[in-house]
Amino acid sequence: MRSKRVWIVLGVILVLVVVALLVWRPWRDSPAAPAATGAPAAAPAGSRAGPYERQRAEAETAAEGALDAEAIAVLAETDRAIARIAAGDRPGALAALEAAAGKAQILVGRNPANALIPASAEVHVIDSAPADEDRIERMRRSLQLSVIADDLPKARLILDSLRSEIRVRTYHIPLGTYPAALAQAAALLDQQKNAEAADVLARARSTLVMIDEVTPLPLVVAQTAVDAAKADKDAQRRAQHLTAAREALERTEDLGYGDKDTRKALLAEIRSLEGGAKSGSDIEAALERMQTRLKDVVARLKGEQKQAES
Repeated sequence: MRSKRVWIVLGVILVLVVVALLVWRPWRDSPAAPAATGAPAAAPAGSRAGPYERQRAEAETAAEGALDAEAIAVLAETDRAIARIAAGDRPGALAALEAAAGKAQILVGRNPANALIPASAEVHVIDSAPADEDRIERMRRSLQLSVIADDLPKARLILDSLRSEIRVRTYHIPLGTYPAALAQAAALLDQQKNAEAADVLARARSTLVMIDEVTPLPLVVAQTAVDAAKADKDAQRRAQHLTAAREALERTEDLGYGDKDTRKALLAEIRSLEGGAKSGSDIEAALERMQTRLKDVVARLKGEQKQAES
């Protein structure tokens, strides 16, 4: 009898728990867990939203303006030839290859000393680094241990999680090999070797040279904050802007953007400016110098951090 009562009590408790869960629905109503990185996730490629949209759009406009119109046409005709081969349209593929080869010859004639011609570009905002400074430090130690242990795949994963940057990736046509590949594909099509021609074009497409240009987002934030401080004549708000700039430069230091001496010098300068703003000192000339300094550092980093991969 007692055992029966125990089972009844347990059954009632179970029913109450189920009802409570159905009413509460914690898996649906609770706030979403923060991203594992502790920072906003990078916007999807091509996204037009996000806190750095203006900078992304400016970078995209500059990248597109640097492309070569003939190189763009060469890639477009190459893609058209590949599509025509896949559709079984050999005459259409040959026409596309002739157009591509003609454009490529123009490029060679116009750029005898330049082996790489920019043909397409993409811009990504990557903000995967944690916001927490202690977590960044733990990840840095883990990165060092991974390199020491020769665990490079893990090291690469950690490095990818320590990015906060605008990356402009430009694809270049290698003039030393690309026109020859077009001619080879056309010859194979003449021999009705469509599959072989498609393979040659696919390989040629894969030889485009990627060059990355990186702008650290913390430096962008610091620039914006210093510009705001220069424009704002209210002493309290000016100090707040410089505090934001100092925090952004500390993040630059945490993520290792730029050489150590430059990072240390920027931090020393911004701390001096922040102190001067809080004490009511005249910092107009120093603000102008800081604006120029940050602009020069960003321009230099963009040049230094270009990486070419075939």
